[in-house]
Amino acid sequence: MKNVLITGATGGIGSALVSIFHKNGYNIFATGTNTEKLKSLKEKYNERLDCLKSDLLDKSQIERIVKTANEHFGTIHILINNAGITKDNL
Repeated sequence: MKNVLITGATGGIGSALVSIFHKNGYNIFATGTNTEKLKSLKEKYNERLDCLKSDLLDKSQIERIVKTANEHFGTIHILINNAGITKDNL
């Protein structure tokens, strides 16, 4: 089974990616800054999904994400670096 790490999983695109990969049988390690949305993802996709609150502006948190994801799944086959912000509030 393939393992995917999705950053920015609590936004619209990120949560859609979680849904698609979950439907296709992937193990998912999801990160984001919104604790409540991560909790909601975990409740919705309990199987094959683990979440970690993180802020990619902090380099030490990036290192923690990689370490934790590898410890949890053994290896990450796919990385989707979806985290980001917009200043136009769309």
